[in-house]
Amino acid sequence: MVFSKVEVNLRRLLEAAPRQQNQAKLVHYITTARELLEQLGAEITPEGISSLQAALCV
Repeated sequence: MVFSKVEVNLRRLLEAAPRQQNQAKLVHYITTARELLEQLGAEITPEGISSLQAALCV
C-alpha cells in the first residue's frame, strides 16, 4: 500500500506525540495534526474515496 506524504507525516506525528514532554510543542503537534487531517480529508484516492476514509480502513 502506498501512503501519501500527508498520511506519512500524520502517522509520524501521532507516533511521536505521546512521548512529547514540552507543552508548547504538544500544542503545535495538535495544530499540525488538525491541518494534516483536513488535507487528508481533501485528498481523493484512485478508488474515488477520501484518503481519510481509506486511512481509517487500514
